[in-house]
Amino acid sequence: MTGERDKRLGVVLAGGRSRRMGTDKALLRWQGRTWLDRARRLLREAGAERVIVLGRPEAADGLADPVPGGGPAVNLAGLMARLAPGTRLLVVPVDMPALDAAVLADLAGRPAGGTPRGCVLPAVVIVPGAPVRPAGDSLRALWAALALPAIDLPAGAVPGNVNTPADLVALQEGAPPWT
Repeated sequence: MTGERDKRLGVVLAGGRSRRMGTDKALLRWQGRTWLDRARRLLREAGAERVIVLGRPEAADGLADPVPGGGPAVNLAGLMARLAPGTRLLVVPVDMPALDAAVLADLAGRPAGGTPRGCVLPAVVIVPGAPVRPAGDSLRALWAALALPAIDLPAGAVPGNVNTPADLVALQEGAPPWT
């Protein structure tokens, strides 16, 4: 991937073990699609020219986590180290099936990228020219190391993650846990 420059590269974070849900969240279905397929489609609708599913080497568009078990921040930093500086990454988690493409497109259109204020994801990241060394292994630490700006969006514009069976029931009943 070194030397390859994508105007907008979509990244689905899908490498977790789904312990709290008790089943693989990427394969769960909502509104007729798997959560993984929904995330891919969302990224394309928001302008991604290409999509990578991080943590899913078996997928046609998948890549193994650069550091197995390293968590999303460590593995996203590892992916960024393999990309050309200036590449714009549109990053979504697989477990946010109710995220709207318009919200992500709004974020993607911001010159400096960013993440909604008070949220860790979704995020739009511009790959820097040097490796990123966050002071910790969380996405918040990675965003701080990148000086990723917080973006004000209307209340309720970004849904929460669906992590547990109770969250899933709420989503299916139309009363997501984040409302």
